[in-house]
Amino acid sequence: MPRNSDTFWSRVLFKDFIRHFRKMSPEQIAEDITESMDALDDLNPDGDSFGSLMVRWANERMNGAFATAARENGKKGGRPRKDATTPDTISTDDNALREGDTGPVDSMGRTDAPSRTLPLPTWESFLSFVDGEGLDYSDAREWWEMTMVDRKGLDRYGKPIGNWKVTCRRFCEAKAKKRSTQK
Repeated sequence: MPRNSDTFWSRVLFKDFIRHFRKMSPEQIAEDITESMDALDDLNPDGDSFGSLMVRWANERMNGAFATAARENGKKGGRPRKDATTPDTISTDDNALREGDTGPVDSMGRTDAPSRTLPLPTWESFLSFVDGEGLDYSDAREWWEMTMVDRKGLDRYGKPIGNWKVTCRRFCEAKAKKRSTQK
């Protein structure tokens, strides 16, 4: 199947874009943009232009573990149907214990439950939550990639996340606070 530049995308952080062009003269910027357009059009990852860098990022995403798992699941027929007994909503009470949780609760509200009792969010439900809460999309997307893709729904200590909405909201608030204090 031929690769089409219309099907590729990469996440570009503003700081990476600015860092790339910051020390260039206007002539160098124009030359880099021209090289970038060629690299993006040809999907050429070789070179020092920003477009080449974006192609490398897209290739990393396309060939990464998440994409491989998605392709394998697609070969199996896609996403499995939801079990009728699985709850569709998550409690908004931060301190509420879930059904089936056992063991002591630590200061962070985590338990030593043997398995997850709440489902991970779908991409659609995640986007709906982000829009409804008015969260910064870039921060929320960073949380999604870090937590749901890289860590597969576990926190940095390897424990299942009990209430993903709270952890996402807190992550976005911390990122916003950090940005506001850096000004």
